[in-house]
Amino acid sequence: MEALVDRGEIVDGPVHARGLGKPQGYTADLVAKEPLRMRFAIVLAIGILVGAICAMTAATILGQRHAYPKALMRVLKTQLGDARTAALDAGCAGNERRLAILVSLGGDIAHAIPHGDPPDRVFARYVDELQQATIAARDGAADCKAQGEALTRAANACESCHRDYR
Repeated sequence: MEALVDRGEIVDGPVHARGLGKPQGYTADLVAKEPLRMRFAIVLAIGILVGAICAMTAATILGQRHAYPKALMRVLKTQLGDARTAALDAGCAGNERRLAILVSLGGDIAHAIPHGDPPDRVFARYVDELQQATIAARDGAADCKAQGEALTRAANACESCHRDYR
């Protein structure tokens, strides 16, 4: 049986032997490489996209591990500033809620920012100064001047700690 060519397709046997077959300018290498190059480009683009998404996810997760200490410090700063303003300027009426928040959050600092076991001696001293000052301010709620001085000591303890540990 002879090889037959039907509409450019090989039906049976070798067509090249009779001079039929590949059209003029046709190279099998170019045709075979085009789909491979395109596949390579698509796979590379997908790989870069997946890698970028994974990197962003990891960066977000690593950034969130410090969310609680940062939030705690922001709330402490805001409450301390508001309590000092109320104690020094407008009298200390209505400052009890802020002082209760300061005492409560002051106790959380050691848990939010761990400094080893046993804790760092200097850091523990700053935390203790802050707690003593906020408790003194809460206990001296009737005397605005004493409350203002205690809150100033608390602010100084915060500044000292941030100077040493920031």
